[in-house]
Amino acid sequence: MKLDWDKVKERYKNNPTTYTKDGDKFQVGNITETTIFLDLPCGEKVIRRKSLEKAVQLLNKGEKIIDSEDYARLVDDERSSNAWSILRDMGFIG
Repeated sequence: MKLDWDKVKERYKNNPTTYTKDGDKFQVGNITETTIFLDLPCGEKVIRRKSLEKAVQLLNKGEKIIDSEDYARLVDDERSSNAWSILRDMGFIG
């Protein structure tokens, strides 16, 4: 399975609110061709497309990304709980 960036953009354009695994609410702001901008209480933060694509490649190879700690260890520690949630929202993680 491949990360369809157009579907990512469409999903959060229609419903920008989502939740981390722990239930913390966050908002997805603008999405460019390379970056997802998050509107968080601590300010604007980003998730890079290349990091999400790397996670999808690992998942396709059978790697398990059970939680944000796995994401941080295997992929990228930048906004790992939010990135994990986006992968869940897009159907890559159960």
